[in-house]
Amino acid sequence: MHISAYGPRGRTLTAKLGTGWLNFIGDVATGIRALHEMQAAWQAAGRVRSDLSATAFALGCVLAPGESCNSPRAMAQAGPRAAVVLLRAADEAIAGLPNATPPHPSVATTVRGYVDLARTFEPADAPYLSNHRGHLMFVKPEERPFVTAELIRTTSFTATEPELIDRIRSMRDAGYTQFTVQIVPGQEQAIEDWARVKRSMETTESARGAASGPDGGRG
Repeated sequence: MHISAYGPRGRTLTAKLGTGWLNFIGDVATGIRALHEMQAAWQAAGRVRSDLSATAFALGCVLAPGESCNSPRAMAQAGPRAAVVLLRAADEAIAGLPNATPPHPSVATTVRGYVDLARTFEPADAPYLSNHRGHLMFVKPEERPFVTAELIRTTSFTATEPELIDRIRSMRDAGYTQFTVQIVPGQEQAIEDWARVKRSMETTESARGAASGPDGGRG
């Protein structure tokens, strides 16, 4: 059993129950910071830090060399995750809901533009019905102008294979025990891209282990 816990009370409950923890991540720094907070809650509950099962859950796209972050493929595979930042910002501005995924300063103008649009959504007494249509599944036509290359870059695991390997390795070294990628409907072929990333990581780790040798690097 895993609990998706963003706030301190949820993390305290996760630690109390001794369940696994699942965290939706968009960038490495924020993901590691959240992990450290969960590790602190876990240890405060008297649990051994190494027993924490922590899953980093992401959307993204394995870019080909020279491919942009808002290419049609990246838009389909990672755009739905980037759009969540817009949806949450609208929820915060219109309904006063807490926002667990505040936007990066570099996309603040883009996000404000979407919030202004969301204020016109119908029905007027329930704008969230339009706001959250397609949540984590597809990018709505009205969202498309706001899901920019920069928004995708800062909110998802969209990068070339070598960069993604570095990011995933950083998450693992910080204490995450699993990395999970959501494949959106119609983009099932992306699993082959991520399988290639996995194989490349395994090959690299195997080569490093062989190079270090049993005597810690002299073999």
